[in-house]
Amino acid sequence: GLCREAVWASQPRTEGSAAWLRLWLLDLSVEQGRATVLVAAVDQNSATPVLQYGLATLRVSSPAPPLSLSSFTPLPGLASVLAEGEEPRQYKVVSMGDWAYVYGREGVTTVNIRELGEQERIPGHILGAGRTDTAPLFFSSQHGVLSLDLSSPAPSLDHSTLDTSMAADTTARLSESLNCSVSAKGLQDLTMSES
Repeated sequence: GLCREAVWASQPRTEGSAAWLRLWLLDLSVEQGRATVLVAAVDQNSATPVLQYGLATLRVSSPAPPLSLSSFTPLPGLASVLAEGEEPRQYKVVSMGDWAYVYGREGVTTVNIRELGEQERIPGHILGAGRTDTAPLFFSSQHGVLSLDLSSPAPSLDHSTLDTSMAADTTARLSESLNCSVSAKGLQDLTMSES
């Protein structure tokens, strides 16, 4: 209900009702008392149904269910026309601090949740994602393991080698996200690989 109303309110329209929305909850990322939910929605009453994506954030620091969203951020760069019987693309989300990273096969969209509207697309064939305590990690068929630098105003690709102390933690998180087993040595080789 909360997501449905937020999606409806984010779209300029003069008539209709949020009841016409078909909603998909695609992925969830939880960190530091906040949940970020990736949603997709389409107005079923529209002649040309456009699939819209957005990020809903909720506070989850207490056992009580949330009564309102902390924020809702539309992702206009991911919108597409939805053919009859078609399902939305299966994007996923990783959140860290004020940033959320929506990724799929085509690349990563970085979204500043606090400063609504600041978004950037990074192309690349992304196979999976994970994170360390300080940075999101993406596994790309083109570049191996990539980390995004959170310290700059706009995220930038950092192809630097992971040190050994980070490798064990990174290996566990990547293994969970990618459902594969990567040794610390293998992960270090991946980050240094040119192929």
